[in-house]
Amino acid sequence: MRTTTLIVLLAFAVAADASRVNVFRSLLSDEKEPMYCKDYNEHSDCPDYYECQKLDDEFCKSEHVCSTDDYGNKNCKYEEVCWEYHCVEVPRYCDPYAKYDECEKEYGHGWECKKLDEKKCIYRDECKQVKTDKCKEYGYHEKCHYIQGKCKAYNQKKECRDESFCVEYKQEKKCETKKVCKAYEQIHECKPNHKCDSYDQYDKCTRYGQDCTYKQGPCKEYETQKHNCKYHPTDVCIKYDTRKVDCKYVNTDCKEYEKVQKCEKVKGGCKMYEYKNECKKVEEVCYKGKCEKKKYPPPPSHYSSSPSPYNG
Repeated sequence: MRTTTLIVLLAFAVAADASRVNVFRSLLSDEKEPMYCKDYNEHSDCPDYYECQKLDDEFCKSEHVCSTDDYGNKNCKYEEVCWEYHCVEVPRYCDPYAKYDECEKEYGHGWECKKLDEKKCIYRDECKQVKTDKCKEYGYHEKCHYIQGKCKAYNQKKECRDESFCVEYKQEKKCETKKVCKAYEQIHECKPNHKCDSYDQYDKCTRYGQDCTYKQGPCKEYETQKHNCKYHPTDVCIKYDTRKVDCKYVNTDCKEYEKVQKCEKVKGGCKMYEYKNECKKVEEVCYKGKCEKKKYPPPPSHYSSSPSPYNG
């Protein structure tokens, strides 16, 4: 029982020592996993005290990207993501001769102010405006002359449209008609005249003569005859002529133009010269120290050569 307990205690001690070793290794290690960023122009996604700078070469890596569909199913796949910028830590300067450690006060107990071998100065540009020989604005004056403007009076000509009209129409003969008799019936009428017209052998009259005449009876055949004929014009034209209609006067070429004054600006002497900035670097502030993370000593190894109190 005592042996089992001892083994368990030793296992916990070894695990605790290993954990401490990893912590100190992490603190002491200068190797940091790169942080990549997108250049947002003063609004980068880098943490505080870091700035986003462009890489010399684009860096790409495969990342596990997951998404959830409308049915709640999770879909994951590897996608290549490329970066052109990375986060670079900016220096944090301090005064190594301050009464209290400025780094520890500002950033916590893991920081300390280390004296620089030579001071680090920040400069600002001190500029002044200097007049140059280059002209920025010239003086101008107007030079005017007259040119031909738009037309104010035109020559005119008469324009008409030709229209055809009829001067002679075709004539049509129109007559009145009447019905006249073409042939009459003939009526034969005879009357005895008491003259013997024929005798027998005994000279006795066997036939007496007659006086016969013909007279006109009723009409038995009619015909139509024309009379009172006259010529009338029709709608059919047989001779045309033309005449000018819708006459109006239209403008032709211009006979008189307006006179227009045209002015243009002519460059004169220089009114205003350009100025340029002449700048020089002026020391603004100098630092003699830089904030650095504290270096911790490595933890003691659990494989110490000192004798164990549990031996024996």
